[in-house]
Parts: sequence; C-alpha cells; structure tokens
Amino acid sequence: MKRLLTIFFVSMLNFSGEAQQESLHSHIFDNHFWQNPAAAGATDYHRIRLNYRMQWVQMIGAPQTATLSYNGTLGRVGLGAKIQYDKIASFERVNAEIAYAYHIPINDKLKISAGLNLKYANLRLANSNDLGLVNVSDVAVVNGQMGASAFDAGLGVYIYTDRLFAGISAINLIQWGLNFGEANRETQGKIYRQYQAMGGYRFNLGKFTLTPSAYFRMVQAAPPQVDINIKLGLLDEKLFAGFSYRTTMDFAIFLAFRIKQQIYLAYSYDFSASSLQRYNQGTHEVTVGVDIYTNKKLVLKQENDDKEPQF
Repeated sequence: MKRLLTIFFVSMLNFSGEAQQESLHSHIFDNHFWQNPAAAGATDYHRIRLNYRMQWVQMIGAPQTATLSYNGTLGRVGLGAKIQYDKIASFERVNAEIAYAYHIPINDKLKISAGLNLKYANLRLANSNDLGLVNVSDVAVVNGQMGASAFDAGLGVYIYTDRLFAGISAINLIQWGLNFGEANRETQGKIYRQYQAMGGYRFNLGKFTLTPSAYFRMVQAAPPQVDINIKLGLLDEKLFAGFSYRTTMDFAIFLAFRIKQQIYLAYSYDFSASSLQRYNQGTHEVTVGVDIYTNKKLVLKQENDDKEPQF
C-alpha cells in the first residue's frame, strides 16, 4: 500500500506539469521571473501578478494552478517572491519562493544580471475519499495526508536591453527527496533538476511592435519542451495579441491590455492537436497585474513613449 501510494504521488507530481515537475504557464512572456530568478528587477518598476490557470477543462481531476508573484528593483538589486498553489485530482502542492538578483550595466542599453532563488515545496493528499480507498486509516494514507516537503534552490543569468532579452537558468539544484513515510529509498519521490533557456527580440515597426520569443525547458526522464511565441503590440503597447506553439503539439492564443500603464490584464486559451484534446475543452489562463512606479518621472516617461521593455 505504501509503495503504491508513493508511486501515485510521484506520478501526479510529474503529470501535473505535462511531463514537467514545474507548473507550466502560457503567460511566461509577461513574467520572466517565473522561469529565471535573474530576471527579478529587470524593469524599472514593481510588478505584482495574480495568475490562475485551469487546465484541461471538464476533465475529472484536471490540474489547477494559482500563482501570486512580486518582483521589483532597488537600484542594482532585484527582489522577487512567489507563492503557488497546484491541485490535481486529490493532491495539492504549495510552493513558496524568494529570489535575489544583481544587475550590472554593460553600456547605456545593455545590462546583465545573476540571480538565486530559494524554494520550499509541500505535496500532500488532500482528499483520500476521491481515491476509492478501502482503508483510509492506513498508515500510508495518513502519511500522504501529512505530505512531504522539500527545500531547493536555483540559479540564473539574464541579459537584456529595452528590446532584447536572453537567459539561462537551472532550478531544483539540490534535487531534494520527497519522503512520504517510506523507509525504502527506492520508492521515495524526488524533485529533479530542470534546465531552462529563453530569448526574444522586440521589433518596433512604427504603429505596432512585434516580439518573437522562445522558451526552453528540460528535465530528467522527460523530452525537452520549447514554446515559440509571437506577440503583437498595438496602440503604443496598450493592447497585445499573440500566438504560441509548444512542441507537445499544444497551441495558445492570448490577448492582453493595459489601463493607464498601472493595470495589466491578460487572457489565453490553450488547445491541443494531440488525442488528449478529445477529452477536454482546452485550458484557460488569466492574469491580473499591478505595476507600481516609485519614480514620478518614470511614470510620465512610460505614458508618453513606447520604449518600455515589454516582452
């Protein structure tokens, strides 16, 4: 019983991220800090984002993810924090993360930063009734309800201008084990190291901007994934529309807009060309954001030109 429940825990951990242990987001284009700690503080203002992703709608036990994040700058120092809640079937996962980055100007336009994040994660069985277990008082079920915790860390490097960005990062460096009360190490879960890269360039084409970008992820025992995005900025980048393709044969369309530069709203719809699409009605993702400008001159600048680094 213990062995079966532990295997099921680890399977859910992997399945929730489409063969990736970390949750995926279609809105990564708005918040590089989610994928690279070195991107914390890469803008001249403070970003607060609340994101909700409802994956594979109408599929029983489908993953749901809620994320609250902040990142901002204090001179050359970037700070970030993130709290994330995942639910899939009867299981819940909570992540809490803090990040620190240091930004160094190379010239008037180009900057480079290095960052570190520290993370706490807890995975537990939230509702044993959904599993149809005969003996819910079994020690394996009790241990599952108590959950397993892990501490980990990540590193990243990020280079950027007001038009260009590129970065590499590695998370879950420690590869902390997940012990659900198992004495046998062979049946214990594990958070695997994940390698990531990103890059893109924003073209100013007069009345609109065009930003092609790509995001790469690779984790042990799973095929690499690449997201390819095209983002179109209109009305001095107060309105955005775009399209994404993921190498798992998933697609997304998104729409975002700003209200007086301080309020940011985004919505995307994901659908798949794989056989999985027959069993669900796609994936919805919504982001509500607030941008806080501490420099009044910067507020006026952002309202009167289109040079803000919007990736």
